Amino acid sequence: MCAILKEHGYEAYPATGVHLAKQMLNVSSIDVVILDTDMPGEDGFVLLEFLQAQKSTIPVIMVTVNYLADDARRALPLGAFDCIAKPPTSFRCEPLLKKVENALVYRRTKATFEVGEMPQQIDHPRILVVDDAAENLRLICAILNEFGYRTNPATSVRIAKQSLALRPVDVILSDIKMPGEDGFGLLEYLRAQKSSIPVIMVSALHDDEDIRRAYLLGAFDYITKPFQAECLVRKFEIALKCKQNQAKPKANELPKANELPPPSGQEKHPMSDAAVNTF
Repeated sequence: MCAILKEHGYEAYPATGVHLAKQMLNVSSIDVVILDTDMPGEDGFVLLEFLQAQKSTIPVIMVTVNYLADDARRALPLGAFDCIAKPPTSFRCEPLLKKVENALVYRRTKATFEVGEMPQQIDHPRILVVDDAAENLRLICAILNEFGYRTNPATSVRIAKQSLALRPVDVILSDIKMPGEDGFGLLEYLRAQKSSIPVIMVSALHDDEDIRRAYLLGAFDYITKPFQAECLVRKFEIALKCKQNQAKPKANELPKANELPPPSGQEKHPMSDAAVNTF
């Protein structure tokens, strides 16, 4: 992971255990933490609890094997920013880089309004949900309604386009695999329209190529099936906050961490674009 991050302009600080990570956090200005959940001795959840006790604002991306639902469910209440799967055979760089990008944008959004007013929250955000499976569509909409979101269901990309023309939405959740025009077709349409609506794609587990293609077409994030309601809602929260501050970077443009104000009492490493703690 360090090699991938350095190749894309980040300064990465490796730590082989939680004890070493705590020491590094005390002496270095870190913008994002990438944290394995399963380690001998103190595991990733211990560091999450430590950061929560310290009231840290550093986004933490948890690395799990196959995006274990139980790990994600446990990590989010402890303050994790997001989770990413670590397939046993490969570790694609696009999902990693995109999640780091989102974490930096999210942190910059919070820092911008740290001493002023936060942007006005959207009351009952509206989500366009696109899925050809009627039962999946009904279930997802029911979950989102329960969390206070309004939903526009669409069983095809054609219906989704018609819905967008009639009523604006705040976020789009779209399945990738659909008969006829699929989720990629929707992404291409939105890109042609120069839409700024964040799109979260739903993919099957291990569909690395689909995830990579979605990011290249401008997707904001992805979630794999099956997923937990808490994980899905967390992604909507992140997308909405980034959209509210109009902080979403252009496609393939990573935000520079030196635009972030350093934590109080600390100075950023002069050569650091984005300091990332990896385990």
